Amino acid sequence: MQWADQRVLVTGSGGFLGAPLARRLKDRGAVVVGLDVAPSSPCWRVWGHDEPMVVGDVLDFASLSTAVETARPTVVYHLSGFSHIQPAQKNPLLAWDLNVRGTWNVMEACRRYRDGGGHLKAVVLASSNHATGSRRLPWKESDCPRPSDIYGGSKL
Repeated sequence: MQWADQRVLVTGSGGFLGAPLARRLKDRGAVVVGLDVAPSSPCWRVWGHDEPMVVGDVLDFASLSTAVETARPTVVYHLSGFSHIQPAQKNPLLAWDLNVRGTWNVMEACRRYRDGGGHLKAVVLASSNHATGSRRLPWKESDCPRPSDIYGGSKL
């Protein structure tokens, strides 16, 4: 895809994967809007971002919808979610909420934006090898997922 002048929204942009993805997209000419619950992420600064992120929570559908409408993305990278395995085991409801309802909210906000005339081409979701429960590589679309814990189930 040609990224020059493409508008991209990255949820979880302050995170370990979100900040470098946003940087690479910007380096290829994309107009990137980052959305994260942490207004001043060290990862965001380490990757040389000087513009502010939109402070938002994927669990707050109203503010998420506003962020999508304001960003006017052609592509959304959804990287936001509960990303720590051990804490997910201790707080499975929060892990489930962030990873399942958060993703649902992103998809619904994007659907409404597109149905309202927005020029959304793609939504890219990031998950985890824990969703498959398999250590065998490479994974195939036909592999049956077998998550072994609540974290894997929430990422599936």
